[in-house]
Amino acid sequence: MTRLKSHLLYATLREDNTMSSNINNLIFVINVMILTFTLFIYIFFEYSLNDTFILFFVSMAFILLSLFSLRGERYEILKKNYFKHSTLVLLGIFVVSFQKYIDFYLGYIDKNELLMQISEESVAKSLIIVFIGLISFFIGYLLKSNKLNSKSKNYFKGSSTQFLTFLSIAFLLGFLLTVNPLYVMGGYGIHDIGNNAIYFSLLFKASYFALIIQKLINSSNYNLKIHNVFDYVKFVGYFNIGLFLVYISVVLLSGDRGDFVALSLLLLIGYINSTGEKISRFKSILMICVAAFFITLLGVARSFNTLENASFTSNISKALSGESNKHQTESILPFTAELGDSAKALHYSVEYVPTHYEYLYSRFHFQAILGIIPFSSYISPLIFNDTSEKYTSSDSYITWLIEGENPQTGHGTSMIADFYLSYGVLGVIFGMGFFGWLIRYCEQHMQLKDNKHLILLIISVVIFSSSIYLARSSLLPPIRLIVWIWILMLLNEWLNKRLIK
Repeated sequence: MTRLKSHLLYATLREDNTMSSNINNLIFVINVMILTFTLFIYIFFEYSLNDTFILFFVSMAFILLSLFSLRGERYEILKKNYFKHSTLVLLGIFVVSFQKYIDFYLGYIDKNELLMQISEESVAKSLIIVFIGLISFFIGYLLKSNKLNSKSKNYFKGSSTQFLTFLSIAFLLGFLLTVNPLYVMGGYGIHDIGNNAIYFSLLFKASYFALIIQKLINSSNYNLKIHNVFDYVKFVGYFNIGLFLVYISVVLLSGDRGDFVALSLLLLIGYINSTGEKISRFKSILMICVAAFFITLLGVARSFNTLENASFTSNISKALSGESNKHQTESILPFTAELGDSAKALHYSVEYVPTHYEYLYSRFHFQAILGIIPFSSYISPLIFNDTSEKYTSSDSYITWLIEGENPQTGHGTSMIADFYLSYGVLGVIFGMGFFGWLIRYCEQHMQLKDNKHLILLIISVVIFSSSIYLARSSLLPPIRLIVWIWILMLLNEWLNKRLIK
């Protein structure tokens, strides 16, 4: 009887997997067909920016998103778990790529606010390009096969985290001693943080990521029972949580928010991994709304950074009271309106490249990889003739396109704009396709037992921690953090082995 039940269960699972595979194949084919059709429109048709044009592409984007949500999922940890890599990444993609167009279509903003001195043709062309990028993401995601790990096995050894805690303390102290005080007191975007502080900040994050990841490995190896948030905080350690609070307090005082989001998501994925808890749809929506409100509040507070002698605490008070130095923009989703402003990165890229300036042929991606090497800024002049500020990164380049040689503030970038600057539409197709593949790959390596190599676990954790901001940034800058985390964890393991001997 037991054997019969086992056979029936296996047959049911096999039937479910076959059905999921067929559904995913159908969704994949539909996306390929629509991509082919869109490329045909992009290359051979003339188009203008009007309500019908916007409605068609935005509606198609949401239709494809709804279709994508029907895909089959074979990983138990990902079923009905809405707080995962793809959810956060797609949220960022839709806000950055489409919210500005939706606001214009619904009458929240006028045409001047959408165009921002860019031609209608370039803005219309940009809408098609982000739609192509979205489809390419779906295709890349679906191309990653669902290979399940049949063996629940720990491939990593438990190890003491005392050395990693010591490094976190040392790097945090180095950061506090070298950071520019003017930067800390609400000077983000006005004053430089300091070259030494940049390295100590990165080293602190690398050591703290390594600490949390090693803690997760230990929880699995030692079969620790972690049932709730209180158990998790106790497991991570009150002192280690204190290090997190000290660092983000200093960062938030400056007006920055990226590290707060990244380190918070690091602790979140640690919680999900150690407890096995799935984040429901309601909890996911609530957490995202709270995070969006907090990010927007910080953005408004940061708008006062152009004022002299303005502390961040006073800026927060002004933001809470409704004051702002930012242009008051109505939006369908006010919490994410600032993120939606990143659409201008692609608008300006399409306007000026390649009609006025050459494609950059992955220069920024190469520089990001080169950045793994400490003090690599001294190497760049040996490779590139022009090493002026605008060629530092894609966000610096786009800021230069918008404001010229003496910008008053940074304007950021977007992932699709970053790929476009390198190779145009082909760069967007292959870049976003690879991005989709990578996100699915990271989801499949979300749990310890699904990883045979430490570097894969690190990549999954770092990408998750960066997921909300990836749509408005470049893909490769996290590679330096990934490599340094890996080195520190290997060093920690080696030192612990030496101490045991």
